[in-house]
Amino acid sequence: MQLKRNQADTNLPYEIIVHILDLIQKTNVSEDSGFYDILSCSMLSRSWNKCAMPYITKTLTDLDLHFRSISDLRRIASILQESKQYHSAVGLQITSMTIYLDCMFEESKVMQQLNAVAKADDKPTDDKLSGDEPSDDKPSDDKSLDDKPALEQCSGENHQLFTFRQDIADVLVDIVTNAFVLNDLTLHFGGMTCQKCLLNTGSFFTRIRPINKTLRRLSLHEFGIKTTECKTTEEKQAGAYEPLADFLVDQLDLEEIRFHQFNGDDLIVHALGRCANIHTFHLNLVDHFDSHLISTDALPAWPKLRSFRISAAKVHLDSIIECFKTHCPLLEDLSLPADTHEDEELVVSLYQLLRMRSAQLVQVSIPDLAIADDTFLIFLCDNLPNIRHLSISGGKLFKGSGVKEVQWDELQYLDITGCYRMQPAFVLAVLDHCNKLTEFRLSVTTWREEVVLDRLCAAGFTRTEEWNHGAVWIRKMPVVPDLPKVVLK
Repeated sequence: MQLKRNQADTNLPYEIIVHILDLIQKTNVSEDSGFYDILSCSMLSRSWNKCAMPYITKTLTDLDLHFRSISDLRRIASILQESKQYHSAVGLQITSMTIYLDCMFEESKVMQQLNAVAKADDKPTDDKLSGDEPSDDKPSDDKSLDDKPALEQCSGENHQLFTFRQDIADVLVDIVTNAFVLNDLTLHFGGMTCQKCLLNTGSFFTRIRPINKTLRRLSLHEFGIKTTECKTTEEKQAGAYEPLADFLVDQLDLEEIRFHQFNGDDLIVHALGRCANIHTFHLNLVDHFDSHLISTDALPAWPKLRSFRISAAKVHLDSIIECFKTHCPLLEDLSLPADTHEDEELVVSLYQLLRMRSAQLVQVSIPDLAIADDTFLIFLCDNLPNIRHLSISGGKLFKGSGVKEVQWDELQYLDITGCYRMQPAFVLAVLDHCNKLTEFRLSVTTWREEVVLDRLCAAGFTRTEEWNHGAVWIRKMPVVPDLPKVVLK
C-alpha cells in the first residue's frame, strides 16, 4: 500500500478515518501486513496520525523480525526512517526487538542444484506407484535440507555451499539503528555452528553499536560454536567470537544479559567485565563458560548485581559463591545448578552466603541438596523473611519433623518435590504461616498423607497437575478491590 500526502484528504471526519483503518485491518491477509499499512496511513496528516495511534501502540512495542522477506524488511526500514521526520512517536514505541541472524544466510546456487538432484532421485516412479504390493519403506524422521534453516547444515566444512546476504544485513542494521529507544534486543543465532558464518556477521555487529545509548537488556539464544573443540591452529586463531565480544564491550549501560543454549568463550566473559551496570545475569542451558573467569573478570565489576541464575552441567561454583560474598552486596535472586550441591565445602559456603544476604533474598533455587539435613532446612525457615520464591526440590535428607513455624510471610511459590522424607509437620507449618502462598509443589509421598490432603483442600488449594513423583497445587487469591479515597475536609 502506497499513499502520497498530496492525495490525502486531511479534512475527513475522524469517524470516516477510523472506519477506513478498521477496513484495512480486517481485509489484509495477515496482521503484520495490516499493521504496516496503518503505520503508513498514520503519516498522512495529523488527523490520520491521531486516529491511527491506538492501532499502532498495541502492536509496535515488540517487533519480531522472524523469517521476513527482504521486501518486508525494506518496508519496515523505510517506514521507521520516514517516521523520524514525520512521525517521531512511532520510533518511540519500539522498545523491544527480536532478530534472527540465520536469515542473513541462504543456500547458494550449488546447494540448490544438489537439493534439486536429490529430490529427483527420491521421487517415486509410475511403476512403483502402480504396484499392488505395499512398500516396505518407512517415512523418515529426518527433515530435508530445505526444511531446515541454512545454518543448521553449515558445519564449516561445507561453508562454500552457503551465501551471506549482505542486503538483508544492511536492512536489519537500518531497522535496529532507527529504533529510537530500543531497550530490549534478542538475537537468535539459529543454532550457528560455523565460525566463518559468525565472522561474516562482524560488520553487522559493528554497525549496530550506536544502540548502546538506549540498550538495557540483551538476550543471546541458540549458539552452537565451540572454540574449545577447535582442532587446528587456524581455527583457534580465527577469532570467531571477536565481533560479538567487541559489540558487548561497547554496551556500557547494559543492565540485563541472558544466554540460552549458548556455548561461551573467554572473550565473551572478558567483554562482560566492561559492563559495570549489570544487575541481571542468567545462563540457561549453557556450556563452556569458565566459572573461575566469571568470578575474576565479571563479578567484581558488577556491584549492582541482583539476580544470578545458572543452569549448566559440570560447573564448579566455589569461586563464584565466594565472589558473591565480597563483590555483590545487593544479590536478591540466586539459582544454582542441581549437580553442584554434593560438595560439603560448597554447601557450607552457600550456607554462609545465605546467612549474609538473608534479609534481602526474595528468590532462591537450590535443588538437589543431597547432603544437607534438617539443620539447613531449619536455618532456611528462620532466616529468609522476605523470600517469595523458594525451590529446595530433591533434598533427600530433609524431614522437617521439628519445624513448627516458618518466617516466610511473603512466600508465594514453594517447591519441595523430591523431598521424599518430608513430614506433614513441615507442610502444616507452611500452610499456617504462608498466607500469600499460591503455588505449592509437593512429592507424592507427602501430599497423599491424609492430614496433608485435608489441610491443602481446607486452605483453598486445588491440584492442577500430577506426575509419578509429585503434583502442583494452586490457590487463587481473592482480588481485593481498591477502596475509594476519602478526602477529609
